[in-house]
Amino acid sequence: NDASEDQIVDQVMKGLERFGGGIVAMQDIQPATARALPLLLQKLKEQKYRIVHVVPHQPQANAGAKNVRVGGR
Repeated sequence: NDASEDQIVDQVMKGLERFGGGIVAMQDIQPATARALPLLLQKLKEQKYRIVHVVPHQPQANAGAKNVRVGGR
């Protein structure tokens, strides 16, 4: 039972309203989810939600280094 684009947008917006905001993580493997994205972004902008793009963490050059506490007890 696949959800339509409108159902996806409605479900996300109702969830955000119920919780007063939140994080929306979407899986792009579902065609309806990908098709719903333009409408969802439009609705989020209309409601003044802040939209950010989250990127994977990039390991730092010294990722293997150990933390050392210097001074004090």
